[in-house]
Amino acid sequence: MRYIRAFWITLLMTLRGEKPQLRYARLREWINQSSTQLEHVMMIADQSGFGKRERKQLSLKLDGRDTTMQTVIDALKHHLGEEYPYLLNNITEHSVTAIYASNMNDQYFVMRLRDESAIQQNAPLHEAISKLSQQLNSIPPSTEI
Repeated sequence: MRYIRAFWITLLMTLRGEKPQLRYARLREWINQSSTQLEHVMMIADQSGFGKRERKQLSLKLDGRDTTMQTVIDALKHHLGEEYPYLLNNITEHSVTAIYASNMNDQYFVMRLRDESAIQQNAPLHEAISKLSQQLNSIPPSTEI
């Protein structure tokens, strides 16, 4: 019976030209915007003399461990490009909570990267990382997603 009902709803939506809405649309949009901002940071870094080799050499202390700028960027790229979309497409009881918790760590890492002296001396890169930090801080409240 469930399949028959789903078939009819799908047929009616198709006839009306409607498309199903994705769950958590605001959160998905935030993920896309954050990915775009991260790509912008990498482009500015490359143009500002912070290529991949330099990003691997710039080390900062995060959670008591030495971590490179490239590791921070790679982690954020993985979260935005793979982990968060996977969690939203395979919803469990704690999927959204995991995204918010992981984003808090990412916010901290990017904030520490932004405050690094080598980054602060490079105005275009510092501005791009500051915008990325603002974007990560603008995650939609869980009551509005």
